[in-house]
Amino acid sequence: MTNVTIKDPAMEPFFITQDQYGFTLHQSIPGKKDPSKSYDKPHSHFAKFDLALKALINEKLVRKGKNYDNIEDYINDYRQLKEELTKTLNKLA
Repeated sequence: MTNVTIKDPAMEPFFITQDQYGFTLHQSIPGKKDPSKSYDKPHSHFAKFDLALKALINEKLVRKGKNYDNIEDYINDYRQLKEELTKTLNKLA
């Protein structure tokens, strides 16, 4: 089976690939010597696409480097990222 790559500006710097075993979340990391050249770092492997999307949202939240004083603020940021990706997916449906 041929690998499928799923990229979208709303997902950057992450992207998802699919092969016969499931979905893999990757991160594009710019090169140190030449930032125009990047390498791909696999993060995790998932059986289902929705689980890969959840992991992507969590990774984007971690990259914000924000500390939360309460769970409500964290959930609000989580929902905001989820809505951004959902809007993109809904455009395709």
